[in-house]
Amino acid sequence: MSLLTYNDARPWARSIKQRVSKREMPPWFLDKTIGIQKYKNDPSLSDAEIATIVKWVDAGAPQGNTADMPPMPKLEDLSTWRIGTPDLVVKYPAFTMPAAGPDLYGTLEAPFGTTEDRYIKAIQSRVVDSNSRKIVHHALSYAVEPGEDGDAGDDAGGGSGQFLIEYASGKNATFYDPDAGLLLKAGQNARLSYHFHSIGERADANVELGIVFYPKGFVPGHVQWSKQLGQEAAPDLDIPANSIVRRDGYTRLNSAAHITAWQPHMYIRGKYQCLELIYPSEPVRAETVTCASWNYNWHTIYNYQEDVAPIVPAGTL
Repeated sequence: MSLLTYNDARPWARSIKQRVSKREMPPWFLDKTIGIQKYKNDPSLSDAEIATIVKWVDAGAPQGNTADMPPMPKLEDLSTWRIGTPDLVVKYPAFTMPAAGPDLYGTLEAPFGTTEDRYIKAIQSRVVDSNSRKIVHHALSYAVEPGEDGDAGDDAGGGSGQFLIEYASGKNATFYDPDAGLLLKAGQNARLSYHFHSIGERADANVELGIVFYPKGFVPGHVQWSKQLGQEAAPDLDIPANSIVRRDGYTRLNSAAHITAWQPHMYIRGKYQCLELIYPSEPVRAETVTCASWNYNWHTIYNYQEDVAPIVPAGTL
């Protein structure tokens, strides 16, 4: 639904009041009673803003004086690259999704076409049209060697390749710190690990990957890599009917670390997730850093403000 104009928003006034009062909108699922509360990308409304909306709805959602209407904001074109003009664009093969049927998981592949190692400064994955936006629940991009096997599996894993970025509702481009970057090796292929929905009509899903490189010859002081935490020996999760199940996973940090952001990820049955740090000191001390409810339709990254981003010693779990 559109909320651009008064006429757009007025029929939804009561729903707007309900959602903002419960802090379900804007989408931000952080538990405000636990852990760090300062984030660069927090879109939450203030108590005063919520009170203003509630008062407006309770008064009958009047239009007010149209002369006081602010100008229409200039909205960003969804086809615009957030990273600026990419140095390289990879177009994955189009995938035709049937009009009806179960969700599909699988992989698509395309060459990068690079002939030398380069370091990535910024990267973005995007869908290119409205049908693709409806079809794609999420899509993960990896850099893989040509001919390298990838297990699509139930979780659409990308195999042993280097994870690059995810496309999903609520996510955007990735920009690396000035002295950090992601290595893309010469001759690799891009692999898309996807989760697609049917939308009631036969339609194509089209996904692109855009990359901005550092200048040739530049080597960042810190090379980025990605790892799923707490998954090393995790068994399949069995959830009995009408019950809630908790699972804990642990990963040891072998080097000191500066944690700049946190992204929870679960599937449709997920409810709530936390990041906890267990320090290697004596006596052992644990700290719950961040907790958030899980919404299957929004994949949110919580970017800590610099003054609260955790810095942890080697050996921390």
